[in-house]
Amino acid sequence: IDACPPGTPNGTATHFTPQMAAVLSIDDGVITFAGRLGQSYGMIIDHGNGFASHYANLQALCAIRTDLYRPREQHVRAGDVVAYVGAPAAGEYKRLYFELWQSDRSRHFVPIDPRTKLGEWKLVQHYDHFTPAPTVAQQKEAA
Repeated sequence: IDACPPGTPNGTATHFTPQMAAVLSIDDGVITFAGRLGQSYGMIIDHGNGFASHYANLQALCAIRTDLYRPREQHVRAGDVVAYVGAPAAGEYKRLYFELWQSDRSRHFVPIDPRTKLGEWKLVQHYDHFTPAPTVAQQKEAA
């Protein structure tokens, strides 16, 4: 709470978002859009199973921007860091905007309530430079 005091872009009286909070992919897929959305960044990942995920209010992307370049296909796995949480405009509270989309009969994506699919998402162990892997002793103890 000291690092994210209320009344700052990192905190309110009921919520806080630390600096560089990672956004993880919910499933394997291909990035179809990564670029500017208003004053922040956004990303769309097509999961290839009739679903896509949309992330917005991003501070930084971990992908090649598709709005500026024509990159090769960018594949992600469930649990990969794809971006970092930002704010919709400078000085506003940092928050992630997330939508789950499902393909309809005409093969267009429409938003659905993600809570109905939460139980089906993969739970993965994720370690990066900011989250060190547990020591070997902790891994043996857990087994």
